[in-house]
Amino acid sequence: MVFRTPAWYIAPGSRGWAFVLVSGLLIAIIIEYLAVRVSGVWSYSARMPLVPGLRVGLTPLLQTVLLPAASLQIAALRLRGKRQKAENA
Repeated sequence: MVFRTPAWYIAPGSRGWAFVLVSGLLIAIIIEYLAVRVSGVWSYSARMPLVPGLRVGLTPLLQTVLLPAASLQIAALRLRGKRQKAENA
């Protein structure tokens, strides 16, 4: 919806990567804050590194930002490979 093409992740450019990373970061902060501070669904152990100022766990934050970006990169690589095979056939 943002980039008006379903295959935007094939060549996302700087705007695409910024969208993926910033939206992942915002989603992670909201989920962690609501789950820990508002509803109390879970809590962090004393060993969990927290992001200063946000008081959310660093590990879940990184996981929510990096895994979608890695998944999109893998999907793009696979799709590019399929397209190249089709062009060469």
